[in-house]
Amino acid sequence: MNFVYLKFLSFCQKILKTSILLLFALDPTALMDIEEQSDSKSQQKILRVVDFNELKILAHNPEYDMPLWFVEESQIKNVQCYGSFKNSQLCSYLFISQSAIRVSGNIATQIPANHLYCLKVFTLPEWRKKGLFRELLSFSVNQELARQKAEKVFVYIYAENQGSIQAFRDFGFKLRGVSSIFRSKFPVNFINTYLFRMNAASSNQLIS
Repeated sequence: MNFVYLKFLSFCQKILKTSILLLFALDPTALMDIEEQSDSKSQQKILRVVDFNELKILAHNPEYDMPLWFVEESQIKNVQCYGSFKNSQLCSYLFISQSAIRVSGNIATQIPANHLYCLKVFTLPEWRKKGLFRELLSFSVNQELARQKAEKVFVYIYAENQGSIQAFRDFGFKLRGVSSIFRSKFPVNFINTYLFRMNAASSNQLIS
């Protein structure tokens, strides 16, 4: 009985192989289409909230420029983190809050109840200038504006970070002021930062 079953299974495998060979002989692009579909699925992009358990693991990876103290304080103060994922890898992230949180050293920023503040943004070097962060910014800000019913969104950006400045400008943020702050990480110096603001109405117009 087992011998008959094995012979039948071998016959089915030969039929299947023959069918595949005939298919590719008639249509050489069939294999290419299958490979492209496979690549498309593997390159699938996901925008979502990043869980704090994930963030605490990532905080130990210096590649992400995400200090553990910042993650822990963000969790305590109910800060939301949104991420853009490719192939299950976090490629870009944005922390956004309606609470006061330490920004640098012992400095704390008090945020009014109807305002949101983009606390920290980052994109892995290999994913920069590919439009990834722009999509994440649009997704996360609109999610939080709806969830928190906020009226304004603020962000401070280093003057040297032209990529982020352009992304926020394109999304509708307007320059509201310039300040000089002490940057404690290398190179240690005073650096200009720009304050940008966007009204909720501006965001609604951009996505309508």
